[in-house]
Amino acid sequence: MGLGAYQTRGDYTGRLDEVQENIRRFGAIDVCSFVPGYFKNTLKNLTGPYAMVFLDVDLHESLRTCLLHLWPLLSDQGVLYTHEASQLDYVSLFFDREWWRTNLDTDSPGLIGAGCGVPTGVARGSGLGYTRKRSTTFALELEYQPFCGDPTQSVRQHRGYAETAATATHSSADN
Repeated sequence: MGLGAYQTRGDYTGRLDEVQENIRRFGAIDVCSFVPGYFKNTLKNLTGPYAMVFLDVDLHESLRTCLLHLWPLLSDQGVLYTHEASQLDYVSLFFDREWWRTNLDTDSPGLIGAGCGVPTGVARGSGLGYTRKRSTTFALELEYQPFCGDPTQSVRQHRGYAETAATATHSSADN
């Protein structure tokens, strides 16, 4: 997907000194490393692992490139945030099972906040969304179902757990 009707080349660029000043003013520059360049040229040189990744990349192609390079470097239970959660066409990639299987050999993780962003108490929506990387062992230990699974199946399973727990509680109270 190319540039949208409202986008022009250069809309999302920032000079290194401008980015560093923003981080200095609003973040913690002493824990940041800066790697100037295009994602497709620079991300392949990163080694990770990373506990947290924050993406504010705006363009669909940039999102795909970042996920291809950064998701494998995200540690188990690591969190990936995006600033474009309110854009459904953008976040649909987090639910695209075929893309995740083909490109990253994993289940699609879904995205908390998709469509409106997670509530922050400021304005109507934040645009922020996140997902957590689940390890295979974690999934097996907790009988985890993929976030994007069949919602009716999930409801049935949760009801089953609740009924089992209620029966166990009731039985122990009878003794």
